[in-house]
Amino acid sequence: MSALRYKDNFMLFSRKKKTYLHDVESQRHVEGFHSLVKYLVRLRREGTIDNEVFEELMAMSSALFVEAEVTERIDKILEDKISTDYLMELFL
Repeated sequence: MSALRYKDNFMLFSRKKKTYLHDVESQRHVEGFHSLVKYLVRLRREGTIDNEVFEELMAMSSALFVEAEVTERIDKILEDKISTDYLMELFL
C-alpha cells in the first residue's frame, strides 16, 4: 500500500472516529444536563432553593448547555471541512 493511500485511509478512519467521539460527548452533555435539571427540581421541591434561585440556576445551566452543544457542532463542522478540503487537494 502506498504511503499516500495509507494516509488517505487513515484520514477517513480518523474522521469516522472523531464523528463518533463528538456524538458520545454530545450524549454526555445531554445526560449531564438532564441530571442537573433533575437535581435542581428536587432541590426546589424540597424547599432548599426558592423560585428565584431555581430560575437563575436553570437559566445559567441552560445557557452553558446550549453553548457547549453549539461549540461542539461548530468544531465538528470545521473539522469535517478541513478534512474534506485536505482530501480534495490530494485528488485534484
